[in-house]
Amino acid sequence: MRCKLHKIEQLSGDKTSVYSVSLGNEKNTLFDLFLQEFRDLYKSEIIDILKRLKAIGKETGAREHYFLRKLSNTITQKIKEREITYSIDGLEFRGAFVFDI
Repeated sequence: MRCKLHKIEQLSGDKTSVYSVSLGNEKNTLFDLFLQEFRDLYKSEIIDILKRLKAIGKETGAREHYFLRKLSNTITQKIKEREITYSIDGLEFRGAFVFDI
């Protein structure tokens, strides 16, 4: 399956960058689709999720258990193969953001 990483600027910060994934030729990320589907039914929960993700990006940083295993392993392999690299400050990825998992 073809995937593409998208940085979510408004949730990213000094501690880490927050990314979502789009699948195939979909223009919206999975996070965008999630927000669209549940924003009206679960407004307070969506607000809480956004606050928590913003805190991860700006205050606490990412912890290993936040990642999807298969996608995380694919990204790790791409980093090892230098197809994806870190920015100098270590807060952003650079490189080939489209790949198959």
